[in-house]
Amino acid sequence: MVYFYIALSIFLISSYVFLLLFILYKWQQPQSRNSVPKSKADISYSILIPVRNEEKNILHCLNSILSNKDFDLSKLEIIVIDDHSDDKTVEVVQSLNHLSIKLLSLKDYQKINPSSQKTNAFKKAALNLGLHHAKGDYIIQFDGDVLVPEKYFKTVDTFIKQTQPTFVAAPVVFDTDNSMFQDFQVLDFLGMMLVTQAGIESQLWYMANGANMIYKKDQITFDTGDRASGDDIFGIQSIAKKNKKDIHFLKSIDAAIETNSSVMLSEFISQRLRWSTKNKQMSPKMILMMAIPFFNALMIPIHFVCMYNFGIIALVVFLFHLIIKMMIDYIYMKEATQFFKKSIVMKHFLSSFFLHFLYLGTIGLMSLFVQRYSWKGRKVY
Repeated sequence: MVYFYIALSIFLISSYVFLLLFILYKWQQPQSRNSVPKSKADISYSILIPVRNEEKNILHCLNSILSNKDFDLSKLEIIVIDDHSDDKTVEVVQSLNHLSIKLLSLKDYQKINPSSQKTNAFKKAALNLGLHHAKGDYIIQFDGDVLVPEKYFKTVDTFIKQTQPTFVAAPVVFDTDNSMFQDFQVLDFLGMMLVTQAGIESQLWYMANGANMIYKKDQITFDTGDRASGDDIFGIQSIAKKNKKDIHFLKSIDAAIETNSSVMLSEFISQRLRWSTKNKQMSPKMILMMAIPFFNALMIPIHFVCMYNFGIIALVVFLFHLIIKMMIDYIYMKEATQFFKKSIVMKHFLSSFFLHFLYLGTIGLMSLFVQRYSWKGRKVY
């Protein structure tokens, strides 16, 4: 039995190291782009922003979009779709009174389309409404709490002309804070950006974040009959089934939007459960990729149980597992934080390292059993 335990431990940490080295290798490879744009024709964009109870954030979001002065904003159509907000989100958007901003209401649409009320996927229904009204060649999808960097649209427009993609996954980063809990979220999310890029570049798995993605208008229709979440993951995977070569990751700090990390633990758990409940519907390669860190996290309490039976041998195996994982995680996160100019959060690397074990094991197990959760005052599944 002790030999099986040792072999299992070595297999798990070896597979984890191989996975992270593979992701780092893909991340450090130069992106294949044309130095000369494939198309010089002007491209128009429609920005879709589905919002629910974002009165504290939506004005900052819209102002950050309008602050892109080195881009012709006449090429932008900004569509905000309100999803039954019960705060002052609508009033805040209306107060801006900008010609490029159009406000739609999912509530009003559902009144005249009764069949659309039978949905659990409100965000995807809001996006479909926005797609129906959008006039741009490409859709840029944001969340209502993001901040857009000043060179965002120029960067995106150049990339679109160079690659003429069907779908582009772009970076999302959390704002930094002095608290360990929020810096943990920054580190975790930066790590996911590298995972996202490696999957797309290798064509092995496909992920995206709905807070920052770009796609051709006529290529996606969101299915409102399934789970509430999944506009990003299932959107990119639907494109991948048709043509993997036209999917790209925009690896640029100028295309990285910033959003808020969770302040409350309950909000954090609800958010991560919302994301993780989609895992069962992922592709086999993506499930395998996610299973490697998950089972490494589960192995930690098993080490302590084995110490009771195997004594010093289990202690040595545990320390070997812990030190190797810490070393590869440090290399991995240093690469991510340096690229996205978030090196300051590495001060909480050690505490985040141990917290990540608890986070992966707990959320991973909960996602297998939890079907319903609360998000923005709404019970969804």
